[in-house]
Amino acid sequence: MTLLRILLFIASVAIVTATNAADKITSRLPQKSQVVDGYTDRPTIERRLTRSGMARIEGIWTIPSTGAEFAIERISGTALGAEATTYRIVVLRMPDRAVRPGTIMGYLTPGASSEFDAAIYTSSDATDGTLRAPARFTLKMHDDGTLGFKRVRQRYDIELFRLLPYMFRRVIRTRRGDDGSASSVAVRKFPQPEIPLTPRYL
Repeated sequence: MTLLRILLFIASVAIVTATNAADKITSRLPQKSQVVDGYTDRPTIERRLTRSGMARIEGIWTIPSTGAEFAIERISGTALGAEATTYRIVVLRMPDRAVRPGTIMGYLTPGASSEFDAAIYTSSDATDGTLRAPARFTLKMHDDGTLGFKRVRQRYDIELFRLLPYMFRRVIRTRRGDDGSASSVAVRKFPQPEIPLTPRYL
């Protein structure tokens, strides 16, 4: 029985360590959203984005399926204690009118290749329009210029039954089929994609 407890303790520590490493940015996001100034006038936002020398991820985006519109903008220094360049996602328009323009939806930092690690709120409070329930996402820039959102779920689980027949078998298993899927796709509104010099035929 003592050996079983030790193995369970080791397994739980390994899971917590892996989860904490993956969800670092999420755990630093406040439990409810804040509202910042400077996101009510569209021309002003566009001028500010243009002056700052925009990265590929920056701009004004919309989710066609919901009509939500948001800005992604690099912020000075770093946020949430992140070591990498940090961008914030800010509401410009939401289907829920209670959510005010300027509400911070989340933060993101560059990941591998064209992907970004993000912490984004997933629900809103109907009474005051604040956003809550932060979760971890991966954002990916696609070749067609769209931006995909993928919810990142728990990557590891523990299989207690593996302890019973053979004590030396692995009890931590990587979850392959439940790591989330693209929940939505955003289309860039500003700046408009460049028109290719040569027509592209399909």
